[in-house]
Amino acid sequence: MNSLKRTAIAAVLLLAMLAAARGDTQIATPDTIPEPYEKILGRWNVTVYNPRGVYPNWFELQWRNGDLTGRFSGSGGATRIIDYLRFDGRTLIFSVPPQYERRVDDLLFIGELESDRIEGKTSNDRGELVRFRALRAPELPYTGEPEWGEPKDLLSAPDLSNWLPKRAGRPFGWTLSDGVLSNVPPSVDLVTREKFNDFKLHLEFRMPPGQPSNSGVYLRGRYEIQISDYRAAEPHPKSCGGVYGFIAPGKWMVKPRGEWNTYDIVLVGRTITVIFNGEKIIDHQEIPGITTGAINSREAEPGPLLLQGDHGHIEFRNIRISRPEGEGAIFY
Repeated sequence: MNSLKRTAIAAVLLLAMLAAARGDTQIATPDTIPEPYEKILGRWNVTVYNPRGVYPNWFELQWRNGDLTGRFSGSGGATRIIDYLRFDGRTLIFSVPPQYERRVDDLLFIGELESDRIEGKTSNDRGELVRFRALRAPELPYTGEPEWGEPKDLLSAPDLSNWLPKRAGRPFGWTLSDGVLSNVPPSVDLVTREKFNDFKLHLEFRMPPGQPSNSGVYLRGRYEIQISDYRAAEPHPKSCGGVYGFIAPGKWMVKPRGEWNTYDIVLVGRTITVIFNGEKIIDHQEIPGITTGAINSREAEPGPLLLQGDHGHIEFRNIRISRPEGEGAIFY
């Protein structure tokens, strides 16, 4: 048993003794939610304040089959199940196993609930204790598709003046030639200078022949639509065309390496429709929360289009985006 798990168990034992002393122990059935848990259920957007820069996380807590359960999305990897979870009406403690994090201990979060905010501590990959803050995620309801304005070509400039590197000081690696945007790793992720709320997007991508490739398109910089030619027995949330870690595409549609693929995507609120090479593979489904690799967890705000370039070689062309009629542009 690792040190973080021992710390969490010790904390929970203390909370249980305090609850018994107060006489507030409750017996729950699968169909009833104990009063303390009603305050904590739902989706939470997290910001971790690391000394080397803040990064986003996300978690969702649910009451299922008479127990408190949850899932978590971190800064890397995919959405995973919370395997240790306790809440006493004020203090929340949970841990998740590492995935691609550079650590051997579980990720442990201990925080105090105050209204719609949880403040507490976690540890980074260096073992340093750092602060986190979780806020309730916005609803972002689907209001129906608006009238779309004229599409804007994000590759219309002869250079990359419409784009910025996600992180300064990293190898850039991107070039634009004859309308084709391509990278040579090592390269950084690209984000648009403009930010978007609801939009309709068309883009085309190609994975070069003879090379494995892994990329993605992040909508508002927070929801990744996967790009990969990896195939499993059945489509899953990590498959090409899926919302990474959350929503599986309805069928395989990716073409062989060297051939151009098309995405036509509509995002309204957190409701998404994806047409992949002419086939609808996601139809008005709700995105639960931010995917791993998101730029931040502030879902209520507009965000940029992000093209993932730090995983492998990829090419894009004909990137066109439409805003709702009359909506103005927002820039970095």
